[in-house]
Amino acid sequence: MKRPALLLVRYLMGSAGLLLVAMGVAWSVFSNMGTPPLSCPAYVLASTGTVTVGNWTIFINMFYLLVQLAVFRQNFKAKYLMQILATVLFGYMIDFSMWCFQWMVPVTLWGQLLLVALSCFVTALGVSIEVLAQAWMLSAEMTVYAISKTYH
Repeated sequence: MKRPALLLVRYLMGSAGLLLVAMGVAWSVFSNMGTPPLSCPAYVLASTGTVTVGNWTIFINMFYLLVQLAVFRQNFKAKYLMQILATVLFGYMIDFSMWCFQWMVPVTLWGQLLLVALSCFVTALGVSIEVLAQAWMLSAEMTVYAISKTYH
């Protein structure tokens, strides 16, 4: 496969991974049993007003990008700016998933447990696909990479 076609496949695969993670976030919110750690601030902030979980996710991830700029300084590469597109896409995918699955609110403890387990599985699958794609990385993960690379 030619390089541009391979690149397109990688980004489509990475986007599919992001969608699965977004679905996992929505399902964890609807399970009412907790959220993934990186989505927790966005969920808490969204519960206080009219800004959605997805929009708060975008805002928080942009903050992480600023942290990366401070950590990397002159070692920040232009390709890292792809995180902006990935973050916006991910935020809208979360809101879309929240809208699509708003009917999925379990009424029993067993239903909640099943939904949170499904959320964990789908999130893990999505992250695995995202990593395998080697396309784009979300800002939170990239911030961890920046800190570990800079400070060993």
